[in-house]
Amino acid sequence: MSPKPKAKTEEALSALLKRRQMTNYAAPRITGFAPIPRASGPDGRRITSPSGWRVLSTILEEATGRRVGKTEAFQEETAPIGIGELAALAFVELRTAERELKTLGKRKIVKITKLKKGLYIIQPLFRTWATIPDYVPEPLEEPGAESDDEPLSEDPAQNSKEGTVTQVTTSPVKIAAGKKSKPVKVECGVTALQFHADIDAECSAMVQGGVLLVSLKQRWQAKDGIRVSNGIKQLTLSSRHGRREERPNGTLPPQADQPKKRVTHPRAEELSSLFDPLLLKSCGKSLSEDPVMLLAACEAIGAADHNFLVKCVIDRSARYLRVNHVKALCREIAANWAKVKGLPPEEHIPTRSEIDAMVEAERKELAAKRAAARRGKVA
Repeated sequence: MSPKPKAKTEEALSALLKRRQMTNYAAPRITGFAPIPRASGPDGRRITSPSGWRVLSTILEEATGRRVGKTEAFQEETAPIGIGELAALAFVELRTAERELKTLGKRKIVKITKLKKGLYIIQPLFRTWATIPDYVPEPLEEPGAESDDEPLSEDPAQNSKEGTVTQVTTSPVKIAAGKKSKPVKVECGVTALQFHADIDAECSAMVQGGVLLVSLKQRWQAKDGIRVSNGIKQLTLSSRHGRREERPNGTLPPQADQPKKRVTHPRAEELSSLFDPLLLKSCGKSLSEDPVMLLAACEAIGAADHNFLVKCVIDRSARYLRVNHVKALCREIAANWAKVKGLPPEEHIPTRSEIDAMVEAERKELAAKRAAARRGKVA
């Protein structure tokens, strides 16, 4: 008879696998089960949200499913359980488990005894659930909202997300170049990260030591043919597009008299004259006003044939076109030109007018020969 295999240590088992190890489905009397009161199921689903019921049903199983002797009463409170283990068994995120457990305790659905940070003994108060009102989502109103604000949406879930504003910083944080600010504590649950910048920038984020670090890097750098300032204060919308702003008295500022920055590229004028009419009609902007995008388009088009370029652009102009589409379009045209430039030229098929012209020329040539023959006979 082979020896009994050694059981795995608890550290090597997940929360769900440990419960599976306790349960013996093949035995006549199943071990590792929870005698949950039948009324607690419908009542629990009635007084909780879907994610709240996940947490509450897990608490029920952990409380009433504890092992007791054959003559002992079943337990009505859990063994010391961590919030991480509770979230794993309920299959919810840690922040969701914390939020739902706090709500259950506030509504007197469970009794929570805190042993230390993150470790609790929880007792489901199912004997009093019949007196607890039905669960209703509670939308959170924006702090300090005025009475003449626009009404919230009829969807409570949308109101609770979009109508809640938590001010993380009380004043703008000034940071020197290459430096980091002090960590700022966030007093709310965050489900997503969004970037906003007043300049053209590249943003990245990482979590380091429990702190979310957001980095911002200026996007536009100096290139050949364009003088783009690296100073953040000088990189404004008017300086980038060369717009002229008038003073209240109608005069122009001194920098408005400076010449516009031009792109020194052999194909700059060609692309500007081709794309500007299409862009102005499509989006109201032109390629020549954006030297950065114009230079990028010139570099992308390479040595593609002019006629091939015009044909592809005319075909593409039937759809909506923006300035930031030009670079990708030029790159695509250059790649297609590289594929077809080695093919033999197509045979020209004459049109109807060209055929008529050739017939007329042959008729005149034949008439001239006949006239010359008659003159020779007369002579």
